[in-house]
Amino acid sequence: MLRNNDLKEVDLLYPSKNEQTKIGNYFQKLDNQIELQLQEIEKLKNIKKASLAKMFV
Repeated sequence: MLRNNDLKEVDLLYPSKNEQTKIGNYFQKLDNQIELQLQEIEKLKNIKKASLAKMFV
């Protein structure tokens, strides 16, 4: 169980501003890539749907 005094003795390490920016940029690029992949999946689902509709007219 933590007490108030315990938190005063904890050393926290965190990345520099430059590293934080690089990490943020990396995750932003990752999010953009995920969005592009999701759009591609949606296009392929639409192609599949249209193909199936044409097959079973």
